[in-house]
Amino acid sequence: MTVKLFVDLEIRNKDGSLVSKTQHEGHSLVVAFLALIFEQMASTKASVSAVDTIGFARTLSNNTIALNTSVLAGFITYGIVVGTDDTPVTLDDFGLGLQILNGTTAGQLLHSAVTYGPIEGDATFRRFATLRTFTCDVGATIVVVKELGLYTRGYSLGTKFFMSAREVIPPQTINPGQALSATLQIQIDLT
Repeated sequence: MTVKLFVDLEIRNKDGSLVSKTQHEGHSLVVAFLALIFEQMASTKASVSAVDTIGFARTLSNNTIALNTSVLAGFITYGIVVGTDDTPVTLDDFGLGLQILNGTTAGQLLHSAVTYGPIEGDATFRRFATLRTFTCDVGATIVVVKELGLYTRGYSLGTKFFMSAREVIPPQTINPGQALSATLQIQIDLT
C-alpha cells in the first residue's frame, strides 16, 4: 500500500472561464505529517516532537488533536495555504518560504473556506480531495504563486499549527479578477 498526494491547480477568470489547468503527483509530505500520524496512532504509548509553522518544536501528547484543516474564509493559519517561494522542499520544512496573506492589496489574495470531497475510489484505491480557492481582487496587482502547503491545526498545550505537506509548483500567475483553485487529493492504493 502507498500513500500519494496529487495537486490539481485551476486558474479561472471572474466569469468562470478556464485560463489554465495542471495536475501533478506531489512528492512533499514532510516529517511533521509522519509525527502527527504517529501521535494519533500511538496516543498515550509515546510522545513525539514536531516543529510548528513558526519554527518551535512542540511535544505532541495523548491529548493532541492535530489533523484539522477545516478553516473558514480569510484565515491563513491552517488549511491549504500558498506562497511565493520556490526553494526546493526538504523533509524538515515546517512552513512555507513566503506565505501570501489574505487581503485585497498588493501581493495578497482572498482565501476561501476549505471544502472537501467525499472518499471515493474502487477496489484498488481510495482518495479524498481538499479544496481552497484564492482570488486576486480586481483592484490588486498580479500575484505569482510558486508554492502551496497543507497546514493543520492541533492542540498541544494550546492551539498550534503544523505543516503536513509543501509543494513547489510551476508558477501560477493570477491576474486581478482571477482565482486559483488548489485541490489536494490524498490517496491510498495497493500499488
